[in-house]
Amino acid sequence: MGNGQDHNGQIELDGDFSGSVPVKADSALRVTVPARFKQILDAKCGDGPKVLVLLPAPGKVRALPWPAWLKEKEQIDALPAMDPNARKLRNLVYGTKVECQLDSQNRIRLTPELARLAGISKDCVFVGSQHEMEIWDASSWAAFTSSSVGNLDDLYAAVFQGMKG
Repeated sequence: MGNGQDHNGQIELDGDFSGSVPVKADSALRVTVPARFKQILDAKCGDGPKVLVLLPAPGKVRALPWPAWLKEKEQIDALPAMDPNARKLRNLVYGTKVECQLDSQNRIRLTPELARLAGISKDCVFVGSQHEMEIWDASSWAAFTSSSVGNLDDLYAAVFQGMKG
């Protein structure tokens, strides 16, 4: 299914999180999941509870739907037990991971630790990143997009280097 209109004139979603939506965190660090992201989350999670796994990442908080988390968890759990980098990764992921469900107002609550690690304040941006969502501080997102768009040609060249199109 691609983005477009179905036979009833409704917008079809392709099943991936995309776009960016500004939101505000309240004093309890709750942020509302944007409606279009909620629709995709509903499709990914089915009829069950809408459980997200929140993980720190440089400058943001990753918000993985439960099915995406299970795939990532499988990869992490398969890492060699004696590899020091694998141990560091497992410690960081499992030591900071937060499981949460959307409340009745479609909000999730960031922990103070996740907000601190990501540099998130009141003004935030939900960013779609294919199979997961990201929550950025608004000023960090603005700086990232401004600096990245200026290098977009170089970025495409580096990522697709050696691929024939």
